[in-house]
Amino acid sequence: MTSQQSAAPATTAPATPASAGQAARPGPQPIISDQRGVASQIAVYAFSAIPLLAVALAVPFAWGWGLGWTGLVIAAAFYVVSGLGITVGFHRYFTHGSFKANRPLKISLAAAARWRCKAR
Repeated sequence: MTSQQSAAPATTAPATPASAGQAARPGPQPIISDQRGVASQIAVYAFSAIPLLAVALAVPFAWGWGLGWTGLVIAAAFYVVSGLGITVGFHRYFTHGSFKANRPLKISLAAAARWRCKAR
């Protein structure tokens, strides 16, 4: 025998269907499959894009009637600070405990994250 030949006969395992692989997986099964319909995908894109487009189209109409550079700067600052409160505060610190923080920083992160969660 040569070095490339093996003593045991080469056998391949039969291919299993995809559903058999899912049935063998331990634990709870997903409620829905990972396949989404076209209507569902269109709805997700519409519900994501339409509000953003509405805000973008409203800015030129509201400019000068209560909306100016000061309002845009304040809105951008609150967006960034509250976003950091969510990502750094709620997620990295309060959920995972990724770093040590003193009491004033804990309070600031919680307050900044709460601004984002405020629904009214």
